[in-house]
Amino acid sequence: MTKFSHHIDYSIYRVLLSEVLPYELPFFFSFKDFYYFADRARLAISDDGSISKKSHKMPHEVWSNVMVGMLNECKQRHKSFTYGINKDGKSKGRKLVLVHPYVALEIVKFYKEYAGFILNSCCRSNYSLRHPTKIAYNRKKVQGETSLKDITEEETVKLPRNYFLYEPIKNINIFYEGSLLERLESKFSHMYITDMKHCFDNIPANRMAEAAYLTDKVNLSFGTFAANAKRIMKDMTNGEDNVAIGPEFSRVFAEIILQKIDIEIESEMEAKDLVQQKDYACFRYVDDCFFFYNDENVKKQFVNIQDNVLKSWELSLNKDKSKDYSLPYITPITKAKDQVIAMLDGVFEFRLETAKGLVHINEGIYDNPLQMSSHNCIKTIKSIIATKDVDISKITSFLLYQLQKRLVSTLDRLDTLLREYQEAEKDMLLDMEGKKILRRYERSTVSFLCQLAQFIFFVFRADTRMSTSIRVVSILDIIIRYTENKLFKDSDAAFFNSNRNVLYKTIHDELVLILRNKKLDCYCGLEICNVLSIMNDLPDNFAISSNIMLDFIGDAFDNLDREINFLMAFALLKSLKDSSIADPNNIIRDKILDWLIKRLETKEWDLGDAECFYIISGLMPLKIINSEKKTTIINHYENVDMMKLESGRSPFFQWKGASLRKACDEKFAVDVY
Repeated sequence: MTKFSHHIDYSIYRVLLSEVLPYELPFFFSFKDFYYFADRARLAISDDGSISKKSHKMPHEVWSNVMVGMLNECKQRHKSFTYGINKDGKSKGRKLVLVHPYVALEIVKFYKEYAGFILNSCCRSNYSLRHPTKIAYNRKKVQGETSLKDITEEETVKLPRNYFLYEPIKNINIFYEGSLLERLESKFSHMYITDMKHCFDNIPANRMAEAAYLTDKVNLSFGTFAANAKRIMKDMTNGEDNVAIGPEFSRVFAEIILQKIDIEIESEMEAKDLVQQKDYACFRYVDDCFFFYNDENVKKQFVNIQDNVLKSWELSLNKDKSKDYSLPYITPITKAKDQVIAMLDGVFEFRLETAKGLVHINEGIYDNPLQMSSHNCIKTIKSIIATKDVDISKITSFLLYQLQKRLVSTLDRLDTLLREYQEAEKDMLLDMEGKKILRRYERSTVSFLCQLAQFIFFVFRADTRMSTSIRVVSILDIIIRYTENKLFKDSDAAFFNSNRNVLYKTIHDELVLILRNKKLDCYCGLEICNVLSIMNDLPDNFAISSNIMLDFIGDAFDNLDREINFLMAFALLKSLKDSSIADPNNIIRDKILDWLIKRLETKEWDLGDAECFYIISGLMPLKIINSEKKTTIINHYENVDMMKLESGRSPFFQWKGASLRKACDEKFAVDVY
């Protein structure tokens, strides 16, 4: 496979794609169109806070003027939207921050003015494993001779994953699986792992100046780096003194403060004649700390110093999660991953090419190429997490990533086999026995994919998180596209409708099982709505019935006291629009729309509130909303002609023309720290 790359145009507005949004958002919500709009219009914030277009070469000039008008309605006030996600896949929740679009443009301006200062402030620590080192180059990578269908040069990744390049590692898995850990094993006999307790919730954002300028004697005047950083963070947290959870900007902000803490710890260690990489080695990955040592006394001194320094910064260690390891450094998670690999090797074994399979072929016996029991795989996973004493959430991402990688490779090989048989059948080269073998291969392939679907739905039920839902939908999309002959180029391999319907019904039934056993709430609703996106790939006759969906929704939209949010509401509206959910009498649709209008009334129609801004910009272009509700929205704004939004598209919601495959690819193009 040939590869080449070249530079493409650089834009500061790509900050909107990588630095301001949480990763855990539904597929249909993104800043991609907002980025195109801001980039083409060259949106800029003036000294008085107003937003203007520096370029008027816009394909939808009237619509873009309305968006600018909406942004200018809130130039003096803006409130972020916080929403809940499932943290551990079971019961614990986490609040993430979705910033106002105006604040997102402030972050663009901040990066443009202070990128160099950020880089200088993040290169001071000898402990940090993940920090920005330079602005990432903007490259386009073009893959040649790919077998994946419908991949064109224009669809390849055009932008780096983050505004900055992160070094020495970009993901914690690289540390566990890389050569650095092996080198540390050769020098130190023990490893101590700990992390900071509720780090982002407790980091004192008001001490940014002390961290950025390495002194507490700073006049925090308006217009300085620290003053602007603090002001933006206060906007993101709605006035709180902590750090917003979710956006990459928050991790950059936190890294500057954490590097100052690193410096203080190392300085106190040196005062005791304990030198980094000689007497000990310490590394920090965001809020996780890895300490390597030979002498137990060195560790005790480090823990004491670390504890005192963190307290001086209003932080503390999560001692319940602190653990010691001796040579060799093998954690329970490492052992569990090894067993996951062994299980997947068995699942994706191409049975025709095994020794047993080749013997059978010589004897005139043709085994099914692939064979799987979801029941056995579920038992294996349960055994792994029980014997290795790890939570399933610690291995889910690894499991699904490895499964997806093996699935694509295996389907490619299988497709070649089936295509040869089907071409021979077209040319009338198959005898009756050959045709029987082909039909059996087709049935066994669909059976394998059904078992695989049942297994990954089990994983989702056991670990109901947004990251899990994204990977599950991606795998299901690959499975469905393969049976519909849409996965590989130049493939004529096809399945009978009866075989495909077996797969469709399996996926449908698994979704129904989830909906019957869960209720729409704040800590699993968004995750389940995200998985429902796969219904877009199924024929209309496999839509979820309105009775099942109404039972799942319950009274969630009957009042405003329940902690559901507009992202869940819009996810369900999209499913209704795409006919993934049956709603013959518009009962579900009207229930959701009425709830959204009530949310706008609760927010007093304030465009400075992120929730209000997103609801209006999402509702106005939506065709399934009647004119009465749109008129209600229009009449609340004298300075902005909201009616013009009907003719455009929302810069945040992809109501139509969205490819599930592309949406998955965009999610995977983001580095999750």
